[in-house]
Amino acid sequence: MKADAMLVERELKLPEPPPPRGNYMAAVQHDSLLFISGQFPLINGQLAYRGKLGGDLDVADGYQAARLCAINALSQVQKILLSLDVVAGIARLEGYLQTAAGFQEHAKVLDGASDLFHEILGERGAHTRAVIGVGSLPLDAPIEIVVTARIKRFDEEVKIMTALTLKAKEEITGIVRGNVLVSNDTGYDEARQIWNAMIDRRPSLIAQCVQADDVPPIIQFARENRLELAIRGAGHNIAGNSICDNGVVIDFSKMKSVRVDAGKRRAYVEPGATLADFDEAVQAHGLATPVGIIPRRALRA
Repeated sequence: MKADAMLVERELKLPEPPPPRGNYMAAVQHDSLLFISGQFPLINGQLAYRGKLGGDLDVADGYQAARLCAINALSQVQKILLSLDVVAGIARLEGYLQTAAGFQEHAKVLDGASDLFHEILGERGAHTRAVIGVGSLPLDAPIEIVVTARIKRFDEEVKIMTALTLKAKEEITGIVRGNVLVSNDTGYDEARQIWNAMIDRRPSLIAQCVQADDVPPIIQFARENRLELAIRGAGHNIAGNSICDNGVVIDFSKMKSVRVDAGKRRAYVEPGATLADFDEAVQAHGLATPVGIIPRRALRA
């Protein structure tokens, strides 16, 4: 049975993923691996268990706390990948337990997380793991887990098209005038390429806007579904911030018009225009602006 269907069968609803509690990211995807930062036994942002195992809490409490950590880890996975069915497996589980002196039941406690992964993911929940006892943890939490998941790749023999991606294509296509591309569409691979060829990311959806009114519904959809949003203009964007994995890209590359008011010596430029587009438009009126010499460079306010 698929993981998403298993959640329904077990009447288990994944919570809103807990936000980071410091200057770090909750999850980072690299190629076919998804690295999940430390997860605590939180419910609605509050610790459900607090204190030392073997002192304030017993093994049964620790088991339930570990299970909560695993649920929060899966919520992070679902936020990034949109569906647990994209998970090829759990590669690694690490557990850090705040314990009293002499406590020796670390493995039984961490089984709470391991059992949850097996319950929801089946054979894909099998993993390697390590468990470590420590003197203290942030927030006085009894346990913190760190998870590394393996991801099914779109370029493998079995391609994944999640329900949310299909929903996005259907909903947004009916609202915006521009093209809406998902992974199996012609033009998708070309649209996701950026100048820095070292960056290879696969957004769930690319919306190629052709008018300003195309933008608000795309932003609203990304917000409602907790999806990362990237904005692509006409620039090189060496750092790669204009493209994202498993999120939504607003692509302005089709919006290249430049309107010139020669009387006011003012130009109105769409976000996908390059310096070449600008120069061509203003020079027709005998005007010029010293903004650069590289034709493919984007214009910035």
